[in-house]
Amino acid sequence: MNDVTVIGLGAMGETLARLQLQQGHQVTVWNRTAAKAGARSAQGAQVAASAAEASLPVPSC
Repeated sequence: MNDVTVIGLGAMGETLARLQLQQGHQVTVWNRTAAKAGARSAQGAQVAASAAEASLPVPSC
């Protein structure tokens, strides 16, 4: 499974994150306004506390 990070949940970022989650990808999101990440979090995305945290590599299992 591929990991995806989306930084910025405007119209394009929101759509990209939603579609990637629907396809079964592990998605990490970050947005300057944290409340915008709520819908994707409810769908299974991990919410990063900062853009720097979102860009860290995910340890492999």
